[in-house]
Formats: sequence, C-alpha cells, structure tokens
Amino acid sequence: MILLRGVREHRNTVITIALAALTAVVAFALFGSGGGDDSHITWWVADEFARTGRIRNLNLLPLEQSSSLALVILAGVVKRIFHARTPAAGVVLSLLAGVLTAWCGGRICKRIDARLQIPGALLIATTAPLAYWATS
Repeated sequence: MILLRGVREHRNTVITIALAALTAVVAFALFGSGGGDDSHITWWVADEFARTGRIRNLNLLPLEQSSSLALVILAGVVKRIFHARTPAAGVVLSLLAGVLTAWCGGRICKRIDARLQIPGALLIATTAPLAYWATS
C-alpha cells in the first residue's frame, strides 16, 4: 500500500524522465549524427585540452572556435579521466544535455501548473532543433 502511494506520487516524475529520454530517440531518428564540423572545431580543441590543459585550436591559437566551450571542457575532462574517445564522449555528453534540457523544461512547466509537466516535457523532447543540437 505504501509502495503504491509512492508510485502514484512520483508517476509524473517517472513519465517526465521517460519523455526526456525520448529526446535521444528523436535525435537519432531525425538526424543521426549531426555536427559534421565537430571533428575539426570542437573535438580537436577538446583533445588538445585533455592533452595539454590548454584551449588551443587547429592553428594552436588560444581560441575555441565553436559555440560549445562547456562541451569542449567536459569532453576533454572525460577523455583525460576515462580515456574515452573524444567524439564518443562528446556525443554522449550532448545527448545527456538534451535529455536534461527536456527534464528541466518539464520541471519548469510543473512550477507553472502541475498539469503542464508531462505535456511540456513531451513538447521539448520532440522539438527538432533540440534534437539536432543534442546530436553534435
């Protein structure tokens, strides 16, 4: 009985998390792997950051040319700590960011009106621009 009450109380949260995970499915279904220039702009800088601890572009200038400084730093840290391939780490981090965006959006909608949590998360999770952003 207590377990059922707990499940009922957290039903919207579980559904919101599932809908947020839908972002990854939508991303791959619509776009596959996006960000074709990431290998030259973002991953090079992340590799350089992991190797030297400095942000440097292909010309070895202290410049991060993409709009993803946080992604560069996170991918570099993941590569350094876990010895992961930078593109793989970057894709996982991007998908995770997309999932978290949909989840947080659902939580914000819940603050406005509890009935909006699930529709808000669904709308955000299935939005094409977010799905594309989450594939790079």
